[in-house]
Amino acid sequence: MAEFSPETLTSWLNAKGLEFKCPVCGSEEYQTSENLIRISSPGPGLHWDQPFQGAYIYCAECGYTMFFNAEKLPLEEA
Repeated sequence: MAEFSPETLTSWLNAKGLEFKCPVCGSEEYQTSENLIRISSPGPGLHWDQPFQGAYIYCAECGYTMFFNAEKLPLEEA
């Protein structure tokens, strides 16, 4: 099972050049998920072959959320 840490996510986003500015409220402050999450379906009438596993960041002001697929994150094997 892969190990996730919020610090690794933040470092990875910074290395990618993230300059977070919320498209909803304009805040430049964000928080990261504490754990990987799993979503099994995007909604009624829509289907994925496999559940989505990933991490997210969200605006500290309004809560706008961005998800990142775990397959692309720098996770370490436990």
